[in-house]
Parts: sequence; C-alpha cells; structure tokens
Amino acid sequence: MGSNRKQPFGYKMELGQIVIHPEEASAVRYLFREYDQGKSFLDLTNAMKEWGIPYDGDKPWNKNMIARILADGRYTGLPPYPQLIPFTLFQSVTEKRSKRSAPIQQTQAQKLLRQKCNYKVFPQIELEVLALLNKLIQSPSLIQSPSTPAGSSPAVTALEATVDDLLRQLPVDEEQAEKTIFDLASARYETIGSEEYETQRLQKLFQEQKPMSELDAEVIRQAVRTVIVDGNGAVTVKLKNGQIIGKESVP
Repeated sequence: MGSNRKQPFGYKMELGQIVIHPEEASAVRYLFREYDQGKSFLDLTNAMKEWGIPYDGDKPWNKNMIARILADGRYTGLPPYPQLIPFTLFQSVTEKRSKRSAPIQQTQAQKLLRQKCNYKVFPQIELEVLALLNKLIQSPSLIQSPSTPAGSSPAVTALEATVDDLLRQLPVDEEQAEKTIFDLASARYETIGSEEYETQRLQKLFQEQKPMSELDAEVIRQAVRTVIVDGNGAVTVKLKNGQIIGKESVP
C-alpha cells in the first residue's frame, strides 16, 4: 500500500508553511546518524518500533520506510523544506548505502553526468540538473555569453571602409567589390569569440528541444561542460559556452 503522508517524515504543515515536526525530526537525525555509524536497516527498524513514534498512521515500521527516509535529499534543506541534517551526512549515508547495495544499471545520460560531475551523483542531483536544463528549454534566452563579444577589429574597420569606397565609385568594380565583401565577412566571423559562437549554438539547441521527463544523453553531451556540487549540496551546471547556471541564476 502507498503512503498517506502528505509531507515527508520529519515535517508538518502549520499555517500554510512546511515546518519541522520536532519528534519526527529527532528520529530522522537518529536514523541518519546511526546508519552512518554502521547500523543496519533491521537494527533501525527495530529501534523505531521501540521508539513508538508512528511513520504513517498505524502502519508498523519496516525496512522500506527506513530506506525511503535515508534516500530523501529534502532533509538537507532543499526548498521549501527546513534543513534537518547536513549535506555531508546525507552524502556519507548515500555512499554507504551504495556500497551495500547491488549495482544498478545506469542509462547513458547517467553515465555522462557522472563523468562531468565533481561529486558522486545522487538521484537528487540528477533531478536538479534536469530542472535546470528544462528551465533553459522553456527560456532559451536565459543562455548568455559570459564574456562580451569582441568588438570590431582594425582589419574589419579597414575592409568596411574599402567596401564603402568601392560601392561609391561608378561604375562599380563588381569583381573587386564581391571579393572585398567576402573578405569582410570572414574578418567579422573571426572577431566572434568562441563563447559567443557556443552561446548561439546552445540557444538553437534548447529552442529545438522538448521538455524532458528524464535526462537526455545528447543534451548533456552537447550542452554541459561540468556539473559542480559544493559543500552545502548546491548544484550548478557549467555550459559549453562557459556560462554557469544554478537555482539563483535561473528563475
């Protein structure tokens, strides 16, 4: 049977806001701390039965409930949930759970994400990266070059003047004018920085992409340079144009 809880264990609604449920929050901290110190799911299940605090109505505690709590990244303070445990503890517990579990099959997108991330990738990190990329799909104009494009070079200025002179001279030397215009186009192209080129390419990529329900390997390959998770668990994505996006930079 599914859970009837409306909020994760450890939280409650109060005056329309999600707040900490003191007794449940103490149990959450206990579970993370004890598992990190080596207790098994069975040990923790028995401890919670003795504690007597209900998880979901009159349903008895079981290992699935413990696993659900230990896998929930919201306890680290992901909005709108107040923080119950530090991200470092969540990371340590997740790593230990991973070592005790049988290896799971990874998708190509997950493999790519793990290659690009500076931390071990948890499901919550995957969800945050997915949310950031979907925001760019919804609003490709958010993709901007992090540096100012190069201005007109002396070569461009000289060629522009030459083209103007050629077009003012009658009859127009069409062959020379055409050659000079091609030279001007080439010189202008060279003034465009690689960041600006990548920005235009990324904007086109996200304009043509439909919202994703799960990470897409090709989008990661073409758009993402690195994924960074800081000590507080904040996730940022560095795009191929050098732009860094995160929750604060993507409304």
